[in-house]
Amino acid sequence: MNDKISGYPFMRTKLHRPPVPDDHIHRSELIRQLEKQSKLPLILVSAPAGYGKSTLVSCWLSGSEKPSAWLSLDENDNDLGQFLSYFIAAVQSIFPEAVHETQAILEAQVLPPIHVMAITLINELDRIEQDFIVVLDDIQYVQDKNIYEFLNMILEHPGRSMQLVVVGRRDPTLSIASLRAKGLLTELRMRDLRFTLDEAKDFLKISMGQQFNEDAAEALVEKAEGWVTGLRLAVLAMRGHDDPGRKFVELQGSTRYVMDYLISELLDNQPSGIRHCLLSSSILNRFCAPLLDGMCQDDETPGMNVIKGGEFVNWLRTHNLFVIPLDMENHWFRYHHLFKDLLQRKMKEAMSVEEIKRLHLKASEWFESQGLITESVGHALEAEDPVRAAQIIEANRDDEFIADRWFVINRWLTMLPADIKRQRPKLLLTEAWIANMQHQMARVPMLLEQAEALLHDQAVEPSSLGELAFFHGYVIYWDGQAKLCRQYFEEAVSKLSATKSPFLGEAELMLGVARTMEGQAEPAVRALEGRINEVDSSEGQLLSRLIASLVFIHLICGNLARARIEAQRLQLVAKKFSMRLTEAWSSYMLACSYMHTGEFKAALPHFASAYAQRYVLEPMAALDALVGLALTQQFMGFDDKATETAGLLAAFAQELNAPQYMSMVHSCYARIALLQGDLRSADERARMISDKPSAGNLFMWLESPPTTRARVLIAIGSKASLVEATDLLQTIRQVSESCRFTCHTIEVTILQALAFDRQGRTEEAMAFLEEALSLAGPRGWIRPFVEGGQPMAELLKRLSGSDLAAHYIDQILKAFEYDDQAPLPDTSDSLALQEESFSKPSTGNLFSSKSLQPITEPLTHREQDVLELLAGRLQNKEIAEELHISAITVKSHLRNIYQKLGVEKRRQAVEKARELGILK
Repeated sequence: MNDKISGYPFMRTKLHRPPVPDDHIHRSELIRQLEKQSKLPLILVSAPAGYGKSTLVSCWLSGSEKPSAWLSLDENDNDLGQFLSYFIAAVQSIFPEAVHETQAILEAQVLPPIHVMAITLINELDRIEQDFIVVLDDIQYVQDKNIYEFLNMILEHPGRSMQLVVVGRRDPTLSIASLRAKGLLTELRMRDLRFTLDEAKDFLKISMGQQFNEDAAEALVEKAEGWVTGLRLAVLAMRGHDDPGRKFVELQGSTRYVMDYLISELLDNQPSGIRHCLLSSSILNRFCAPLLDGMCQDDETPGMNVIKGGEFVNWLRTHNLFVIPLDMENHWFRYHHLFKDLLQRKMKEAMSVEEIKRLHLKASEWFESQGLITESVGHALEAEDPVRAAQIIEANRDDEFIADRWFVINRWLTMLPADIKRQRPKLLLTEAWIANMQHQMARVPMLLEQAEALLHDQAVEPSSLGELAFFHGYVIYWDGQAKLCRQYFEEAVSKLSATKSPFLGEAELMLGVARTMEGQAEPAVRALEGRINEVDSSEGQLLSRLIASLVFIHLICGNLARARIEAQRLQLVAKKFSMRLTEAWSSYMLACSYMHTGEFKAALPHFASAYAQRYVLEPMAALDALVGLALTQQFMGFDDKATETAGLLAAFAQELNAPQYMSMVHSCYARIALLQGDLRSADERARMISDKPSAGNLFMWLESPPTTRARVLIAIGSKASLVEATDLLQTIRQVSESCRFTCHTIEVTILQALAFDRQGRTEEAMAFLEEALSLAGPRGWIRPFVEGGQPMAELLKRLSGSDLAAHYIDQILKAFEYDDQAPLPDTSDSLALQEESFSKPSTGNLFSSKSLQPITEPLTHREQDVLELLAGRLQNKEIAEELHISAITVKSHLRNIYQKLGVEKRRQAVEKARELGILK
């Protein structure tokens, strides 16, 4: 089994329950107390070091009928994502098929809010039917307030099956008083854990054998005050003395003085090689025989008996010297924390600062040779060699990037002094990649500027220049500078290709879309297809980026069928290599291809899947997927669902805490309002849009706020609004054409046809419509015409008798008659449902079935208009034409009217409305 999980070392050691020592005294009364409280959600065992906390709990679990998991914490675990990775691994060590949803969330590039993760885990834990126990040992090392906030949420909503046992030297930052008041907590503290006189005597009888005598035992118990580690250390220190009882009686002074004396006695009684190895190994949090082989050598002390690492480990175990096995194989060990502290104190007395630094450097070199980089960096910094620490990170960061574990590298960087990071261009570029992955692109230009200044003065690897070129190209791509960004990406690919860089795939992806922006779409596609054929099938990351670039190009160019084929291929690669980010992107891309072709039922589950993975996706794609979901529901005639989904979009945008996304929210609300025939609400939302047309807000996105502003201006239909719409559409068109965003050119051309028609400029309107048909027809576009509503249907009918794309026009007109009375498919997103159940304001259940409204619920103004026309015996098409809305929207209004009135048919609705006085 590999010692790594998610880039962190020693997973086996983290989950290993410490064994019960041979000289353990069974404490039946305390164990009965623990077993009696086994239904409570939390057991807290809190006492200073050396009172046998972990041993007691381990002894209890060894005889318990419940399955249990053990998680040993240390000072490196102050990160919520890392902590949850370990916690999930602990639960899965008992139930391998459990908590996979929470595990998936942890693969997000930026962790979602704590309450989302807590709710997900609570729900998953509650599905486990068998009672079980999870122990968090050494909780005192956890300082991160986010971890405690998470644990408090878990304890506020305790599951029916899990019991949490928290063990530490001091009380953790949990809601202990509240849990105690609610009777949800049991506690064991120092007063409970102290050995009684009888227990202490029993322990000493086992430990001292024939040297035991009552006077010595009573003296030692009095000095130790029931402190089991003090008793054990005293026994070890006095071994070999002719009269250990006298020594015990003579011990005087404070506890610290007694401990110093005992550890000195212990060390003085050992051979020089053992003593040196004890002191040298005290710098290690964990150790194994191969590591100690190098640590215990001392070439500068003549006459020292050198001891091998394996011999030393065996000596420690034979003498029961406060060593704790950390795995079943007895490969890794650690010292008892108190014993380690005492040894370190003596090490600093016995060794110079330079000697201690050399020990840390030896440890750093060994850990690096084993690929255990976090330990290696830590020891390099303890040796006061930050340059070496930086070099270790630079040499090993690519492997972590390839494995999508950028958060591990981020932790390494936080360990370094700030001035070292500012002096090394590769580390600055590493920070830029992490900022990119955390969606913090505003940080990137400054990092690039600093890195570039250093690169002019230093001999650097070509890959660093390639990374710098990538970021320059990426920044200006969104400004629409096609030629220059293409040149940067070509340079990036050239320089990154020679080094198997983890960023080659990103550069290849962006080179493809940059060539498309410059008007070289087909050559770009051919080049990508050639590269895909060259790439080894095992290179999942690079392969996924190459295929993703093809999908982007086809969607940008509006080639929906080709985009769908490549998105399906991308989905297969994602599943094969378990790439959740790639899978989320493929769901979003597939949904877009289906939506644009008017296949709304097919689009819906893919949008829902992308939304379910919203914390994995980049924010723009996640928000756009929610827009797509809302619009798809609206096109299918489910007004309420579309409005609810827009609410989820607003909540998610607020959660991201990025004001730039609010225009997308207003834009989505405006489009839905237009499709529902609510022009006033659409106008109010559109007035909140301030975005100017740019490559950044066009690209292949479904939601382009400037385009929505133009839609609303056309719908208003005043002379001034139509002039403004015409000018705005022309600006959008210039941007989309200069960037070769054919997908938006199709959209804009359709809207230009509507705008000119509303102005009475029929000839120009028909010219734009014919252009739109020529662009959209070969590519299979339907949705933008349907979104144009009844006015677009009327325009198309004027051409339906001509030879121009007659079949295509008939296909579009049929889409206006979309009719699906079946309920929405069950695409429930568990995260959305979980958020509702938590103690936060709810935005509604995304996919819950509609319940009948009471008759007394008033009709909306638009529903009243539909009902009056219904009473006049108008058909759906005629109502749509009268109200300037689509036939789909008419059906949606009728469905709402039927529900509110409690009827099923048109005539019944009219009759019921007359009975209630709604109609005269």
